[in-house]
Formats: sequence, structure tokens, C-alpha cells
Amino acid sequence: MKRWISGLLFFFSLGFSFGFFAARDYRQLHFNAIVADTHNDVLQRAMNGEDLSVRTAKEHSDLVRMKEGGLDIEIFSIWAPPDKIPHSYEYANTLIDSLESLVRRNPDKVGMAYNSEQIHTLVQNGKLAALMGMEGAHPIEDSLVDEAEELKELEHFYQRGIRYITLTWNNSVSWASSAKDETDTAKQISFKGLTPFGEKIVRRMNELGIMVDVSHIGEKTFSDVMRVTSQPVIASHSSVYNICPHRRNLK
Repeated sequence: MKRWISGLLFFFSLGFSFGFFAARDYRQLHFNAIVADTHNDVLQRAMNGEDLSVRTAKEHSDLVRMKEGGLDIEIFSIWAPPDKIPHSYEYANTLIDSLESLVRRNPDKVGMAYNSEQIHTLVQNGKLAALMGMEGAHPIEDSLVDEAEELKELEHFYQRGIRYITLTWNNSVSWASSAKDETDTAKQISFKGLTPFGEKIVRRMNELGIMVDVSHIGEKTFSDVMRVTSQPVIASHSSVYNICPHRRNLK
């Protein structure tokens, strides 16, 4: 296997050295592949009234440039700023509404996808497949009524199309500690990792078909997740700690 990989790398090195790949060929490779972006916060701009169906004057994401860049799958982030939004459950639902509205207004460009078959159909038809991931699980415990209510809200967001949940953002939730809180020496937290109810949340996510996203969670939480989960996990927007030693990145 190592010999095969070395040979492939040598081939590409020769290709670039001797000009076998024209400057534009990388774009051909890009458009021939199915390209997915696993985390984009662009819906926050839509909440401020920006039309994402046209080339916008702000930032870098809109449906026009997604098409031009050869993007096939976009996972839109459903994120409620915990320090600014007092009712994150309602806000998360409004974000989902905004994406559904964008899709309804642009049926020739984009469609909602909830499973792999729908993704393939949309890609084959030349449309962007729009999925959703929730960044931080605080919207499902917004009411903090009881555990049964939180599980009900988890199922609600699955029905609305959420297909991964980053268990924490920078803020911990009552059943999982974040990387920020686990590493912040100035902040004392009452626990690290998953609580027994946190383990129940992970198992229910496995059952429903919501991927566990380990970006932003603490190291102890990560270890607990890997002990509990029966399904593969995703790191939607974090990297390798040895390359970039940031608390969000994985060791």
C-alpha cells in the first residue's frame, strides 16, 4: 500500500514538473469530482436580509459562486449565537425556514437532500444538494424542561432535516463539555466529557441517523463519544492538532 501511494505521488510530481497537467486541468478534475463543503455559516447573512441566490457584494458564498466553483454538496450550518439569542430553539427553526425558502425560490439551482439517494439525484441533475448540520446542541435544550423534552426536540430537528450535530460550540451544554471550557484554566466547570444523559443523546443520534460532529467538543467528550458511538463520526470544521495546535483540532 505504501509503495502504491509513493508511486502515485511520484507520478503527480513528474506530471507537474514536466507540464503533463495544464494550468486549467485542476478545474476539470474539480468538476469531475463530487465536491462537498461540510460547514458553511452563510445562513446568518440570509437572516440579515441578504439574497444568496445572486452574486453578493459581501463575503464569498452565494449560489452563483458555489456553481462556478464546482460545489455539489453544501451543508448549511444551523447555529444560534448562545450569547445573543435567548431562544435558540426558535432561532434554529427560523434558520431552517430561511434555507427552505431559498430552495423554494431557486428550484433550478438547488434542492434539499435528506439522504444519499437524493444527493446523487440532485448532483446528476446539475443542482446543489443542500443539507443541514447543527453547530452546538444548545437549541435542543433551550427549554431545559426535562430529558424527555430534549430527546423530543432532537427528533424534531431530525424531522426538519438536521443530519449532523456538533455536540457543543464554544459553550458547553448540560451534558457535554466543550474544548473551550475543558481548556480554559480561568473557568471552572462541574464536569468534563459526556454525562450519562449525554451518552443517551449520542445513542439516540446513532439510531435516528444524525452524525455526531466532534468539532468544538473537549478532549474528554471526544473520548467518551468514541467509547459510546456505534456509528462513524464527523469532524466538520476542525483539523489535526499536530499541524495546528488549536483546542478545536484533533490529537
